[in-house]
Amino acid sequence: MSASPEIVAAFEAWKLAELAMYYATPCPDEVMDRLGESASDTFATLMVLPAKTAEDGLLKAFPLILREFEPRLGEPPMRPGPARSYNYSPEFLDKLATDLGDASPILRAALGAPLRENEK
Repeated sequence: MSASPEIVAAFEAWKLAELAMYYATPCPDEVMDRLGESASDTFATLMVLPAKTAEDGLLKAFPLILREFEPRLGEPPMRPGPARSYNYSPEFLDKLATDLGDASPILRAALGAPLRENEK
């Protein structure tokens, strides 16, 4: 399975925008607002692109997964954390991250984004 170049580019732009917000925290509100706008724009771009492969679908679904499974403070910023609407076990979340990484090398790289220096 391989992802379409357009989806990969849009996913990478979204990922970098999200990580910029994470690594910039804390920062002045004006800076965070601009970073948030960039993340919203890159998310919208990714969502309107048509998925041509299964990996495209995974890359498009991953931002939605992170919205439901928001990463915990002190955990890697792209690793799914506790769900907003249901109490999944930590083992389930670990398996979800492993399965996503096994299904896509692009997601594996995203899931491996490191913590901020002050959280290590």
